[in-house]
Amino acid sequence: MSETDRPGTRLLHAAHGLGLHLTPGEGAANLVVLAPDGAELAWAARLAARLGRPALVLHAADGAFPAKPIEELLPQTAERVVIGIGAGAVAALDCAGALGATGVLAVAPRGPTGATAPAAPAAGTAIIVFDPHDGEDAAVAAALAAPGGILPVRMPHAAGALADVLLGGGALPDAIAALLAGDAPRAAMALRVARLSAPRMRVGLAARLKASGHARLAESVAAMARRPAAESQTDARVRALQRLGRHGEAVAQIGEWIRRQPRQVLPRRRLAASNLALGQRLRAMVALKAAAGLGPLPFALHDRLVRMLLRLRRPDEAVQAAEAAIAALPGSAAAEALLGEALLASGRKDAAAAAFGRAVAADPGHRAARRGMAVAADPGGRDDGPGQALADLLGDMAAAPEADWHGLVDLLGDLDRPVAAIAAARMAVESMPSPGLLGRLAQLHLAAGDAASAEAAWRRATALAPGEAVAWLGLIDLLAGQDRSAEAAAVAVAAVGLHPDDPRIVMRSAERLLARGDVVGAERAARRAVTLAPLAEAGHLLLADVLWRQHRGRDALRAVEAGLVALPGNAAIGVRLGFLHLLQGAPLPAAAAFREVTRQPNATPHAWLGLTDALWRADRVEEAEAAAREGLAAHPRNVELRTRLGQLLLAGGDADAARAALAEVVAEDPGSEVVQLAMADALWRQGRRAEALAAAREVAAAAPDQPAVAARLGHLLLENGDIDEAVAQFERAIAAKPDLIPAWTGLCDAERVRKRIKQAIEAYRRAEALGMDRMTRRMLRFRLFGELEE
Repeated sequence: MSETDRPGTRLLHAAHGLGLHLTPGEGAANLVVLAPDGAELAWAARLAARLGRPALVLHAADGAFPAKPIEELLPQTAERVVIGIGAGAVAALDCAGALGATGVLAVAPRGPTGATAPAAPAAGTAIIVFDPHDGEDAAVAAALAAPGGILPVRMPHAAGALADVLLGGGALPDAIAALLAGDAPRAAMALRVARLSAPRMRVGLAARLKASGHARLAESVAAMARRPAAESQTDARVRALQRLGRHGEAVAQIGEWIRRQPRQVLPRRRLAASNLALGQRLRAMVALKAAAGLGPLPFALHDRLVRMLLRLRRPDEAVQAAEAAIAALPGSAAAEALLGEALLASGRKDAAAAAFGRAVAADPGHRAARRGMAVAADPGGRDDGPGQALADLLGDMAAAPEADWHGLVDLLGDLDRPVAAIAAARMAVESMPSPGLLGRLAQLHLAAGDAASAEAAWRRATALAPGEAVAWLGLIDLLAGQDRSAEAAAVAVAAVGLHPDDPRIVMRSAERLLARGDVVGAERAARRAVTLAPLAEAGHLLLADVLWRQHRGRDALRAVEAGLVALPGNAAIGVRLGFLHLLQGAPLPAAAAFREVTRQPNATPHAWLGLTDALWRADRVEEAEAAAREGLAAHPRNVELRTRLGQLLLAGGDADAARAALAEVVAEDPGSEVVQLAMADALWRQGRRAEALAAAREVAAAAPDQPAVAARLGHLLLENGDIDEAVAQFERAIAAKPDLIPAWTGLCDAERVRKRIKQAIEAYRRAEALGMDRMTRRMLRFRLFGELEE
């Protein structure tokens, strides 16, 4: 129903100079507007019409809002957002606690604030929106926000039209939903982008920019003003989520946008940015390729696409993308140089030299093109150092800027010439030692397997520039990667002393203290990291780990729940909440947590597996089977989900269907040994031990030449307490395949149970030498020596 078709505002009650009005709509009346005059009363009616929901409006004939009458007129509800405009803004903050408001939006506050500023609602969040160039609004807002707890949102140049800007910009639905959810950062960001989403504000801003001499920027803003309103509002929401770091939610919004407008370039550009932020480089590349196919891109995006393809070792596609950049930007030296780099990576040196030549002809001073020409003339391969052409280039670069050295190292890396790249990085460090270049050298040494040289480079970087956090992070990670926990912890503590407010350093300190076994220090550092960066998921997860290590399960749950308050909908934190509930024997709360995660787009198989596990443990086998099928619809190639479906089918009594499902996992005949062994595992999981052992023994008898089958039977026997028979199976497996790690780890555990510690340690050492995984090594060390760390 349009705004004009809706019934008008209806007066419900009048007392103490206040009129309580109702604007009609669907759903609960959990929106309250404090309107000091008739204009705000009309604004509230338009707001309710836009939202399609009812609103209670308190109109003050004299502009005053006495607290007690308001409390009498408006009883408390479970969820409510109070919006105050002008003089009503201060009253909204004053009455928030008494009304039990979940959130407060104070717009363009006016009037005296009183002796003390009102506090934010105890169980919710409060936001003040004002124009910092409006002296009266700014002064009142500063007084209100001074004690903290109330988030100020500055909207410059909105002036007296601020309420209309918020309404016209289309941000209020998102802001109100965020306030109801207690999510202040998202509500604030939605309001901030409203200024450019409101058509009237964009036109006015474009005019002011043009008058002040910013013609190009004015044209860009004017172009935004000409966009369809729906597209602008969607883009505003997406950018709000991206600025908040909520890229998973942004991807969902962008997906809807692309379905509505499949031929638009902008949503695919936004999708690429969010995918990159999520570390999904392949998806980002696909999105950028799709965007390039729909319309012209800025050169920076062409450059990013080509470099992503080169990092993914897809040089032929990189050449095609670079050729598209030249087609979009004919005569561009940068585009020709980019093509040259792509051609070099594809092994077409002559064509690359020609492209670099065209770039130099277009711009004789183009440094990247000149570097490329020298590299193209060098005949060396992967294991070769610099040839004469590259050596001459290195000699000429002695006084080059640091960015040029990084560009050369990048180019040699894209060409898969690690030896030459290390030589170039060494020359760079000799010419102009800097933390950035020393870091590159350390990374190159580490990639080449030379950890000692990498450590020396990082240590030199920390000594050269102790104020650079990146160098400390690199050194800490290097030491941790070499299982030098005590040294890594000592370096982390020293780094925290220099960078006490850097959340990355504090996080590393917490991680290293935890690895060293200092759980008290680790907890203190983890809490500090969460305080410094409340929107970083890693801090919340680490704090939960630290608390769980101290056997404080309830505290770990509270830490994860607090993380979800700070980052609503975060998938990683939601999954951790589910597993913590499972570990504490609460399958139904775990299922609820996992279900919330699986409702999100791109939910991982891990979340689906958690959901099926929780439902299974709650004896809801049919629901678990349905969830497994849902997960497989989203991830049809996932082996673990297919295995889980087979296990659940078996638990439901359909052995034939279970065997068929497990056969699909291993691409085997349903009667093969591998499938039969999977069936034995499924039976064991259900507690049907006798059936599982019988099935495993049958498989072992049918396949006496399969050492992996003997080892698996040995582990089942070991868990069942049949130690001597388990040892016989492990020894049989080792005789057939001496390097079978599961047989050695099983033998180690079995000999430990038999109190034959010397033989157990010998088996442990053999498994360690063969490369058993870290978790198994930690478990065996704990059982043998009572130690968790090496």
